[in-house]
Amino acid sequence: MQVKEREKMQRLLVIIIIAALPAVVGCASVDVNPVGGDADSDSDSDSDSDSDSDTDTDTDVDTDTDTDTDTDTDTDLCGNNTIDSPEVCDGTDLDGQECSNLGFADGGVLECADECDGFVMDDCVDGCGNNTLEPPEACDGTDLAGVDCTYFGYTGGVLECDTDCDDFNTSSCSDGCGNDTVDFGEICDGTDLDGQTCTTQGFTGGALGCSPICDGFDVTGCTGGCGNGVAELGESCDGTDLDGQLCTTQGFYAGTLACDGSCNFDTGSCSGYCGDGTIDSSHGETCDGTNFGGDDCSTHGFYTGSLTCSGSCAVSTAGCSEYCGDGIKNGSEQCDGTDFGTDDCTTYGFTSGYLLCDTGCGSINTSNCSGGCTSSSITTTYVGGNGFDGNMFNITAAVELIIHTFDVNVASGSHTIEIYYRVGSYVGFTSTSSGWILAGSSAVSSSGTGSGTPVPADINLTIPAGQTYGFYVTTTGTSMTYTDGNTPISNSDMTLTFGYGGAYPFSLTNTPRTWNGTIHYEACP
Repeated sequence: MQVKEREKMQRLLVIIIIAALPAVVGCASVDVNPVGGDADSDSDSDSDSDSDSDTDTDTDVDTDTDTDTDTDTDTDLCGNNTIDSPEVCDGTDLDGQECSNLGFADGGVLECADECDGFVMDDCVDGCGNNTLEPPEACDGTDLAGVDCTYFGYTGGVLECDTDCDDFNTSSCSDGCGNDTVDFGEICDGTDLDGQTCTTQGFTGGALGCSPICDGFDVTGCTGGCGNGVAELGESCDGTDLDGQLCTTQGFYAGTLACDGSCNFDTGSCSGYCGDGTIDSSHGETCDGTNFGGDDCSTHGFYTGSLTCSGSCAVSTAGCSEYCGDGIKNGSEQCDGTDFGTDDCTTYGFTSGYLLCDTGCGSINTSNCSGGCTSSSITTTYVGGNGFDGNMFNITAAVELIIHTFDVNVASGSHTIEIYYRVGSYVGFTSTSSGWILAGSSAVSSSGTGSGTPVPADINLTIPAGQTYGFYVTTTGTSMTYTDGNTPISNSDMTLTFGYGGAYPFSLTNTPRTWNGTIHYEACP
């Protein structure tokens, strides 16, 4: 600073010296010029011109020292993203300001002006939806900036503002409603109904009109429709006209379908449907909701679990478990498949062999065991001579017997043989199923009469020594051959006494009749 002041003083001194020079020269002129008046005039003119010009110029030059450097330095700092005095902001440095600080309710993006001397608020948003037009909104709710549909070339209609306030919605504007011509956006216009009539609108007649703003039809002049007793377009029914529908077509089992005042079906008098909680077996329901009619998993051969009811009211056992045939001895089962618990042939007095599990898992078959009982058979006769569906006879055991299979005398062809037994004699029970138990049933293919046809069903029935059991061996309605007479047949193990023949299933009236066949058994003394 001291150097600048010294330089400034030096320049000022030079200016003062230069300014004084014309005066010296002028004085010399006065001394040598003999004409005083002329000398004065010349001296004034020269002195004034030179002195004034030099003094003004020198004064202006002195001012450049202080101002040039400061101005250039401030301008270069704008754009460095840092606020320097006298900047209001600079690039991304907004001095902590944002749109909401500056009175814009909905925020937006605040920017800094290129000169760093203020903010740019073009992208700030102040309350779209407040029905007040604010920058940068094109419109806001009911504030449409003073324009209407005609501004966009329409002749009428309702101009709206988009929900984001950035544009106008002209979908409700119309172009000529009232000119009797359907224009874009119009449903109809005056007498121009676009080919529509009362009948196309579901009525039977009358005069169709157009609404005053061309946005829909005026059906007040139409007649017919709901209530005229005819099911028409758009109606499910009308009065007693149910269009061929019944309660059953509506998913019900019975009842009377009706029509309500709005021409829709009234199912209040319909009854019975899958889902009403009542099992309707006549319509195939085996359950309904949680109603299983007293059934549970055990009814369906399972030991545990819960039944479920399908959407078509059919019982599902998917939630049941443990059953005869799953290979596991469960519940009251004597066996299941190869699972006999701890039992084997020795449990039943045999010395070797293996056990079998009968159908139903309720009894153990020892036919493949050996060493304790003796396998044997007894044959009546195969001479035939008579025949019907089946025979009844008695077996009286001399020792403990295990009855296994039968051979029968039947006509050629395929037959189904059923074997029944009852504890005690058959006498008195030839025409009733009371007391009879089905021991086994098998399909057979016979090669003809006069020889034994094996029946595969192993009934595995034990007859205690001294007991009499009645037997009924029959076809299911074809021919079994037997012989007239009633001569007992016996050996050391049993005695067979005969007998009745007759029709399947329990209508045996012909006697005496001797059953033809062979019994395979075990004697267990």
